[in-house]
Amino acid sequence: RSKHKSESCGCVAVLAKERHKKTEADENHHMHNLFNDHWEKIPIDLSKLLVGDFAAAACLISFGALIGKVSPTQMLVMCFVEIIIFSVNENIGLELGISDIGGSMVVHIFGAYFGLGASLMVTPKTSRGRSDNSAVYHSDMFAMIGTIFLWLFWPSFNGGPSSGHFQHRVVVNTVLSLTGSCLVSFYASMLMRP
Repeated sequence: RSKHKSESCGCVAVLAKERHKKTEADENHHMHNLFNDHWEKIPIDLSKLLVGDFAAAACLISFGALIGKVSPTQMLVMCFVEIIIFSVNENIGLELGISDIGGSMVVHIFGAYFGLGASLMVTPKTSRGRSDNSAVYHSDMFAMIGTIFLWLFWPSFNGGPSSGHFQHRVVVNTVLSLTGSCLVSFYASMLMRP
C-alpha cells in the first residue's frame, strides 16, 4: 500500500509540473493558443522549471490532506483541476502585485485550503470524529521526517527565485524565522503539556 502512495505522489508531482508549464500566463502560453489558429513552442528555462516546482508543491500539500482517502487516479484528476485553479490564483496575485518570494500565499495557503476543501468533499460525514480516523505512530513519524527535510531545505527553496544580495537576505531571514518559530513552538509545547 505504501508503494502505491509513493508512486502516486511522484505522479502527482510530475503531472503538476508539466501541467503548470501549459497553463502559465505569458503571451504565448498554451491556454492562449487554444483560441488561436496557430501553436507556438513553449519556452522552458530555469525560472519556468522553478515555478513548475512551486505548482507541484501546491498539489503535494493538497495530497497530504487526502492521503488514504482517495485513489491514485482520483489524485491525478484532482491535481489536473488544481493546477488550472492554481494558475488562475497565481495570476490574480501577480496582477495585484503581491510580494511572495517563497510562495507562502500562492503555493502553501492555496495548497492547504484546496486540500482541506477536497478532503471535506470526499470524507463522508459519518466518518468524522471517529477514533480510527486519527494519526498513528508511523504517520506521525513520517510527518516529523518531512518536517526535518522542509526545515533543512527551506532556505534554498525560498532563496531560489531571487538573485544577488536580495537572495542572501531571503536566506538569512528564512533561517532566522525557522529558528524563532522552532524555539517558540518548543516553548509553547512545554507550557501546554502537563
